[in-house]
Amino acid sequence: MKSIIIITLLTTCGMATTMFGQLSLNFSAGMNNSNCRFEEFKGLSESPEARLGYFFGVGPEYEISKKIHVQVDFQYSIKGFDTGTGSNLVPSGFRYQYVDIIPEVEFHFLQYLALGLGVNYGVKVDEQIKISDGDWSEPFVKTINSTDFGLVFKVEANFKNIFGFVRYNTGLNNIAEGLLTDDNGLLIEDAKQLNRNLQIGLGYKLRFKL
Repeated sequence: MKSIIIITLLTTCGMATTMFGQLSLNFSAGMNNSNCRFEEFKGLSESPEARLGYFFGVGPEYEISKKIHVQVDFQYSIKGFDTGTGSNLVPSGFRYQYVDIIPEVEFHFLQYLALGLGVNYGVKVDEQIKISDGDWSEPFVKTINSTDFGLVFKVEANFKNIFGFVRYNTGLNNIAEGLLTDDNGLLIEDAKQLNRNLQIGLGYKLRFKL
């Protein structure tokens, strides 16, 4: 189902270039404020804390009409969370590096303001952990899956070729690689680990006439 959604959105973007007149190549960068939501899981002594990261993005945008645009953003993005502990048994921080593919539909209801709705498909590039105040290192056992999938919502402001945006990504699938257990080592069958990420970014539109 996820693959069908992504392929459909990408195909729509491709069709738009043959039907309408304006193409932009968007370059963006900014900050991630990321975290993970744990459902039915009490394995952390404290609630996870948000971690700051960054992202770089590039991708095409197609103008179907003055009101509706479609775009695909390809991002390199660093996410993760902190555990709020300095224990030698529990890492104090988790850092995940993704290549994210984000197809969106934008609704330009005002001249300089747009709302976006789309999906986020992430491919994990690397993951690292930090023990107490030590350096980042590779974990002995991988803790999250190689892919992620979620919904994205965006508010974007435009001024000529410059744009700024706030985008929120809510993960829909369980990214935990292994089985989650409680403090006694008992399996929690319904436990899930879900990505959450808030982006604040700036960008530039390189416009072309078709």
